Formats: sequence, C-alpha cells, structure tokens
Amino acid sequence: MDVIDLTRRLVDIESISGNEGTLGELLFNELSALGFQTTKMPVETGRFNIYASAQSTSPQIVFSTHMDTVPPFFPSPLRSLPPSV
Repeated sequence: MDVIDLTRRLVDIESISGNEGTLGELLFNELSALGFQTTKMPVETGRFNIYASAQSTSPQIVFSTHMDTVPPFFPSPLRSLPPSV
C-alpha cells in the first residue's frame, strides 16, 4: 500500500459535515481490502459510521474518530521535495 497515495485520495475527497459518504465508501473498501471485518452503521441517508476490526478476539487498541471536515474544502497540493530531503 502506498500510504502517500492513500492519504492524498482521502484528503482530495470533499467531506464537509453531511457530505462524507464518498469518503466513507473509500475507507470501507480500503479497510475491507486489507482484511478487516468491516460494518457500515447507518446514521442517516448517505451517511454512516464504519466499524472495522481485525480477526483477533479482542482489540489491543481502538481508534475512535470522525470522517467529516469543516469548510473550506481544498484538495491536496502536489509539490516536489527539495533535493536535500
């Protein structure tokens, strides 16, 4: 997995509160592809939370966060790193 590519794809989705369905779909699909057991938990039309768990019987760590952002939306810029980096 290219984490920079994934990060850019996540950042480039406009996910202002109430409009995070597309981001949720991407996260759901990526987590499923990585082997997590994923479940969509409906919130309202076009919006859902995601519960993803590893195949183990009890979690060692739990992340609880949100997918929506606040305005204004702007996509990730593509910049080259200086040669010394």
